[in-house]
Amino acid sequence: MRNLITVFGSINADLMLRCAALPAAGETVLATHSAVAAGGKGGNQAFAAAANGAAVAMVGAVGNDALADAALAGLRARCVDLSAVKTVVACTGVASVAVNAAGENQIIVAIGANAHVLASDLSDELLAKTTVFVAQMELRSAEVFKAIARAKSSGAKTLLNNAPAGLVPLEVLALVDVLVVNEGELRQTCEHLGLAPNTPLQTLAQLTGGTVVVTLGERGAMAATGKEVFQAVALPVQVLDTTGAGDAFCGAFAVAMRNNLPLEQALMSANAAGAQACTVPGAQAF
Repeated sequence: MRNLITVFGSINADLMLRCAALPAAGETVLATHSAVAAGGKGGNQAFAAAANGAAVAMVGAVGNDALADAALAGLRARCVDLSAVKTVVACTGVASVAVNAAGENQIIVAIGANAHVLASDLSDELLAKTTVFVAQMELRSAEVFKAIARAKSSGAKTLLNNAPAGLVPLEVLALVDVLVVNEGELRQTCEHLGLAPNTPLQTLAQLTGGTVVVTLGERGAMAATGKEVFQAVALPVQVLDTTGAGDAFCGAFAVAMRNNLPLEQALMSANAAGAQACTVPGAQAF
């Protein structure tokens, strides 16, 4: 019986650095606080889906080093199925995350073990149990595309978070039920498809044949199909750290897809989860 959300994605250990102001090019600033936390876009989205009550399986990789336990700690705490997470002879993925007093961040990622994640790691048995398949672009793109095709052919609903924005061919986007991007990623996605950067969301949805969702930060979020457009206004929260807010949004949206919520309700639910994530430090702390 299908009941799983399966996340195919990156798993990182985040080095969190809090500072008064983010450094300019060539500048050194002193951090007021540091910590090592679980992260990676895939791990964050799996954590968020589990935090919203779903049964979740993670497909990914960590290294044979001391950072692996830190990278998996949040997923273990949320009882995410890690049987498809492999250990490889490499460094666990690492992200350096600097956060300023306003909650804005700068992030540098070394993908490490994530480069070893393959579409073939996604077993037929796991796909047979998968209701919603979630992917991002912190893995090798060719493997992401193969995994999406396999998930779609298995009958699963598919969600792609094109982040960081990669060149996703139209034939792959046609296999995606829900595409989630932020404003910058939306512009890059349009440019990669030969469209104007300001192409309306509904036009992009008509071209891909799916739903396109864009997160707008302090302006909320929008979703469009080829026939309708919905907007969710930003919720008034005290922003502490925006790290992982987009991932929380995606995880919650995947849960809404699993629960067959109407698009407008799915958008509002995901928008609320993204806002909530901004009120706590780190990506897997809510």
